[in-house]
Amino acid sequence: MAYLGEALKLDVRSLMATAMKSGKKSAYSITISCQTGQVICRELRDSPDRVATASITVNWPTKAGDPVSGGNLLELSRMDDRAAEQTIFLTGTPAKVGGWLWRVSCPETRQQVGALYLARTATGFYRARRSA
Repeated sequence: MAYLGEALKLDVRSLMATAMKSGKKSAYSITISCQTGQVICRELRDSPDRVATASITVNWPTKAGDPVSGGNLLELSRMDDRAAEQTIFLTGTPAKVGGWLWRVSCPETRQQVGALYLARTATGFYRARRSA
């Protein structure tokens, strides 16, 4: 994988915090934007932002204290500007101080991680830092 600083990061905790601002639902849809390119002057860049859409499905447990399961369908543009879709499995475990600890399964290793990365040189999909 390219240097971590050059990769786009998908932080699951931030993603779910943004989604849950609208309350506890079984489905969420979020648009994620990341600035790309070099700054030409002030806020002007030489390339458009990279945008992805996350469609999140959550299966809330009936019993308090049980883990949450769900999925996340990402519709994104690869680094070569071709459209791509990726499904990521989502789990949430109750945190000791309230709320949830959100994790996703790395598509390559199936290991539970808090963030996935898309390298600038990658042909397509997010994966955990260690599997790259």
